[in-house]
Amino acid sequence: MCQLFVNSSCELADHSYCQPIPIAATGFLKRDPPGIRSLVVVPSMLLNTQNIENLAEALEVRFLANQDENLHFGLLTDFKDAAQEVLEEDDQLIQTG
Repeated sequence: MCQLFVNSSCELADHSYCQPIPIAATGFLKRDPPGIRSLVVVPSMLLNTQNIENLAEALEVRFLANQDENLHFGLLTDFKDAAQEVLEEDDQLIQTG
């Protein structure tokens, strides 16, 4: 079984230029040994409420396709770049998440 490696810069770029590259799994045959936990972190930008809903849905799909008590999923998020530290829509994005 392969895991997909996606360069975080490709995650933000147009996928027609950069496709996920399959790499070998972590070396464990079918499941991680007891006591070993893994965290799958998806880097992403919080752009708008629809974007956040899509990120949550994609995270749920990853979880449902890979249910294991030692496998966890999370989002590593950031807001878009701005000229000021806080934008008016930031609170709404946080509430959506």
